[in-house]
Amino acid sequence: MVQFNSQNDEILIKIVYYGPGLSGKTTNLRVLHQLINQETHTELFSVDTMEDRTLFFDLMPVQLPVSGRTLKFQVYTVPGQVHYDSTRRIILSGADGVVFVADSQADKMAENVESLNNLHKNLNANRLNIKTIPLALQFNKRDLENVAAIQLMNQRLNFRNCPSFPATAVTGQGVMDTFRRVVQDATSYLIDKYHLVRDPLEKERIRVELDNLLPDREMMEPIQAGARLEDENVTTLSYLGDEGEVTESEILEKAVKAAEDSARLVNEVKHLNAELAEKNKELNSLLEENRYIRKFLESVFHHAGLPIATISRRGIITNWNKAAEQVFGYSKVKAKELYFSELVSETSVLDLQTLVSLVTSKNQTLISKLDMVTSSGKSLHQSCVLSPITDDNGHVTSITAILSPI
Repeated sequence: MVQFNSQNDEILIKIVYYGPGLSGKTTNLRVLHQLINQETHTELFSVDTMEDRTLFFDLMPVQLPVSGRTLKFQVYTVPGQVHYDSTRRIILSGADGVVFVADSQADKMAENVESLNNLHKNLNANRLNIKTIPLALQFNKRDLENVAAIQLMNQRLNFRNCPSFPATAVTGQGVMDTFRRVVQDATSYLIDKYHLVRDPLEKERIRVELDNLLPDREMMEPIQAGARLEDENVTTLSYLGDEGEVTESEILEKAVKAAEDSARLVNEVKHLNAELAEKNKELNSLLEENRYIRKFLESVFHHAGLPIATISRRGIITNWNKAAEQVFGYSKVKAKELYFSELVSETSVLDLQTLVSLVTSKNQTLISKLDMVTSSGKSLHQSCVLSPITDDNGHVTSITAILSPI
């Protein structure tokens, strides 16, 4: 669902990388971020968890005049783990193109199929059609042993005969080819859908310009999992006797005892210093992670193409994105003074109360139709996806509502 930013005269195109956990989505974005001209993209933001990583960056405005505007691409990955389903659904909101990154290992086929079905479900929840949205398949990890044949992977996963690319993302092979194709397909699809360009020569010019933006080169060295460990410092201990005349055996005994005591103290100091350094590192990491998480979620929430609201257990609106402001006519400040039920017509209030009660008590996502009202009194028929937001103990603390026209 393309977004037109009239303030900056930009057309925002959103590309989402989807797939099972640890299939290579994060590696794809890391490689893209390195390959694309650094002057044309923003910082790469990363939210790392114990099981998966979520990244995003903006490919800054491309000077390709389309109906008086320039193109800007937003590139996201989604968490692959099952319990991040609500996050995946929100990130998919407003997507204009999808790259499905499949793990080529033969024993991962079931996970690939499950993730593809999950993509279908979450696209449908966002009123997007998996059969028509620009989609590219990437068969990653082709460098590993026991990989499934490309023909078999296409038979199991490529249900609509869309473009597919073998890849080894860790070395960069196939990464740019995949991204270039989904960018080209998404741009062409949106240009044709919204009749932004009619001249075939102009369309070809845009295609060439996009190819020039995305370099036709690959990385040669694998991306390292972490920094190389430095050699440990070696501490030399010595003993100087000052007790006057002592036998050789006494000197040796005291030297050994002093060395042992010194080594123990040095190790204790090293251990304490290491603990202190680790605590400082953890603290700095948490502070940095919190900043990234906040920026990531704010970006997803703000740029979503559909109205999104968060609702407290009492029904008060606690957050309200730009699309919701435009559709319902309430500013964010004004909306946070309202109960969500005040946006629902009298005929749908009981339906809303029932939905909220079920989402809260059963901790599950529900989809329903609601008759809603804008600030000007205009009636809107909306499809509403209500998803629970839980704390670390699994208790529902609030609800996310994603709205779309019927």
